[in-house]
Amino acid sequence: MDGLIKARMVKTETVCFVSDCFARQGYDYVYHRSRIKDLFFDGKLPNASFKENWLVLERYPSTIQRKIKGAYINERWEINDKEMISTKLPEIVFPTDKDFFDCEGNFRHDSLYTKKYDKEPDTMQDVEVEWEMILDVTDFQEPPKIEFKGIHKFNYSDKEYIISNDCVKHQALDEMLFPEVLLHNKPSSFASKTVYDITRKYVLEHIDQSVAKISSNYDFCFEVKKIVPLHAPETITYHNIFGRTKRERDKLHTTVKKYNEYTIFEMTHAQEKYKGYTPIPDMTAESEVALNEKMATWLTSLMEEINKPLVACPHCQGVGFSLVKKIKAGDTHGCGAEGD
Repeated sequence: MDGLIKARMVKTETVCFVSDCFARQGYDYVYHRSRIKDLFFDGKLPNASFKENWLVLERYPSTIQRKIKGAYINERWEINDKEMISTKLPEIVFPTDKDFFDCEGNFRHDSLYTKKYDKEPDTMQDVEVEWEMILDVTDFQEPPKIEFKGIHKFNYSDKEYIISNDCVKHQALDEMLFPEVLLHNKPSSFASKTVYDITRKYVLEHIDQSVAKISSNYDFCFEVKKIVPLHAPETITYHNIFGRTKRERDKLHTTVKKYNEYTIFEMTHAQEKYKGYTPIPDMTAESEVALNEKMATWLTSLMEEINKPLVACPHCQGVGFSLVKKIKAGDTHGCGAEGD
């Protein structure tokens, strides 16, 4: 740890964020070994912050020191059983007693003696840190804890995963101009695939299967249909065109239809753009706080519409439901279905 230590600082009204990592990505960022995390700032070690490679100080430090561990002195071996003390087996053996060591310097009587030593007190040494003062921020607020469940294909099967603050995207220019501890107050977004994974998982967990059903559930397309009970059940006759024999195909079958199904919501994502489905857009907000709230609002409003019971109109026998308006993928400003 020789040489001048260089570090960056973001000062707020309550704390100071400090870092000696100048990389933004890559090996030097992931495997950064901090030279300041073990320093004492006004007698206290820094705390970890919400952002990797950034530490927190209670205030701008007036003293910076490192602890120098005291040396181990007075190395010796003391006999375990004092009744064995004799001219050949003294109570204490020192490294200068060569008769007790072999030619390679190894102690000969480990079973009879215990190695001991004394330790000098630790001392504190002043350290010079060259600060790069980036910003002095007022009204600072830490980012919200973002935690949504998502689902995606991993190793040929669907796996649940957690979407956290680390999944939030920021503008390239902001990443160049602002330190990581301030990016959460800048425009923030979830990629289309992230929105898709979160929405898909949320619908799977919260759908009321008595009023809606999931008709497509894949990593590339997703569809929900509203179940609308008929005002009066209908008797339907049909032929099984897939029957194995002509007799089976010609046989007239009868069933009772009790409900209609209408697509209420469907989506794909920008990476896939699966044909016939609407790509759900990126979700963008002015900050991570706003993004977190916007996602929660979207999920809640979506499920309110999906789980809203519908009853066929007795006057038109449910014909009006052919005009059901689908929920637009990503519409956080009010999704709804129009009917009779």
